[in-house]
Amino acid sequence: MVVCAALVGLIVAACGSSSSSLKVTRQQQIRHVFIITLENENYATTFGANSKAPYLSQDVARELS
Repeated sequence: MVVCAALVGLIVAACGSSSSSLKVTRQQQIRHVFIITLENENYATTFGANSKAPYLSQDVARELS
């Protein structure tokens, strides 16, 4: 659940927003939303050293830290 929340936060941050001015001239649309469900797997299985999901355990974990 924490991983899902972190991924949603990462997606929202990647969409970009400009709060430097009060007037919004252009709003960027969200084009893709990814939902990763890790059903019945604990944290160590998904993100541990012997994970069968190397993208999640290495790349995503490195980006979030």
